[in-house]
Amino acid sequence: MVHLLKAPNQADLLVRPPVSVVWCLRSCVPLGGGGRQVIQLARERVTTLKIAGQRKGSGTPSEGDLMIMEPPRLDGRQVHGARVRRWSLWALPPQILILVLVTDACAVALPVTTIRSADALTWIRLAAIALVAVGYAEAFDRVERLRCFLGEGRAHNNHQSIWAVAAILVVPAGAASLLVAITYGHAMLVARRSGAMRPHRALFTAATAICGTWAGAMLFDTVTAGSHSPLGGPLAVIAAAAAIGTMFVVNTGLVATAMRFTSTRRGRELLPPNDALWFEAATMVLGVVAAQLLITAWWLAPAVLGGLVALHRAALVTKLQVASATDLKTGLLNAATWSERARAAVRDAAASHRRVALIAVDLDHFKRVNDEHGHLVGDTVLRAVAGALRRESRAHDLVGRFGGEEFFVLAAGPTAAAHAVDLATRLREAIAALELPNGIRVTASLGIAHEVPLHGELDPLIAAADQALYTAKALGRDRVQTARPVDQPPAGAGREVPAVLAVGPSAF
Repeated sequence: MVHLLKAPNQADLLVRPPVSVVWCLRSCVPLGGGGRQVIQLARERVTTLKIAGQRKGSGTPSEGDLMIMEPPRLDGRQVHGARVRRWSLWALPPQILILVLVTDACAVALPVTTIRSADALTWIRLAAIALVAVGYAEAFDRVERLRCFLGEGRAHNNHQSIWAVAAILVVPAGAASLLVAITYGHAMLVARRSGAMRPHRALFTAATAICGTWAGAMLFDTVTAGSHSPLGGPLAVIAAAAAIGTMFVVNTGLVATAMRFTSTRRGRELLPPNDALWFEAATMVLGVVAAQLLITAWWLAPAVLGGLVALHRAALVTKLQVASATDLKTGLLNAATWSERARAAVRDAAASHRRVALIAVDLDHFKRVNDEHGHLVGDTVLRAVAGALRRESRAHDLVGRFGGEEFFVLAAGPTAAAHAVDLATRLREAIAALELPNGIRVTASLGIAHEVPLHGELDPLIAAADQALYTAKALGRDRVQTARPVDQPPAGAGREVPAVLAVGPSAF
């Protein structure tokens, strides 16, 4: 295969991967996907590169020179060892590396040491559940991957719980763990086909599910003396509930512990959101139903798939709605959604003659942060500011990112004006006190406008808050400026909004 790369001096160079790769000391922009594949191949499969030739003489490479670099030849054992050493697993913090390795070892050892000779009925039930699980996973793979993508950064619930719960209730612990290994093994094969798998993460996720299922199944087998019959009495129902709860706690606890050390999220943010928890509960209920049908009327068991399809679609619609309304960088409402909801709130306030207040927040000299530290650090600052806005605001305040480094907070109610002044003061102090990377310190200027919106229009409120914000900037930044209520302009002032209150350093 031949790839074409364009060099700064417009000289075309043909490269045959993986024997060689083109690199320019100043810049080298690949044309099309082929060139990118060459460079990616070199980064993944080559540990060191040596200069094999050079376009400008044979002297020391200088800026703008084109070089042909040839990877050293390695035998099979060296290549395998290099790949193992480059696993991202070894880059994990020591405590997480230990947790991952111990969990993976337990996932292998526990089922192997507890599995017993099973009768034909156990194998039939196991095969039936595995067949349905694999078939469903193949049919709805794209939907599941989209749900996983939309929930990135948090513990993610999938449909595997239905099969694990069903296995806990109809087969012994060792066989139940084997079923989970089969379903997750198939899931990893599907992920590998799509190129979306990180092996150590996929194995750890499967290991947590196996350990959780094994713990729940062992509890159920112990309480019911290994009787996998219909749940006909209170003891069996309690045992089933306890087993399912044990499975959930072990699985979620291990995942949350790992995320605690590898994610910037903390506390409740590490756990699945409420809608995902309800989805998990619903799949577990379907698992109980599937188990009972498999025991009493096996020909009706596939009917459970209809309920699972409905759950999948409902969960996906919810995630898509949230994603379409959310700003990707900060997690706040995006500009379009905030404007839509704010206009509705202002119309409601006008109909009920209630006052609304708007706070405009703009970070001071934020461009310097991007210029001096890069946009990735700038995004980190934006997320930290968004977190401060969420923490200080009330649950029913509308908080959104309007664009760039500007945010809006809309409050409604009889005390909206006083609340806005208090909130803006706390926001200014909270933003100034943020602990940010590289010792960065940011401040914010805030403008407040409040009124009883007689005509239910949002734009005059935004204009007034912006005018107050500009006044705060002109007075030296890092302060809060409150505008005269829009519905009470001074005589002869027209639409001008003079400021009457400033809070901040040198405000008075």
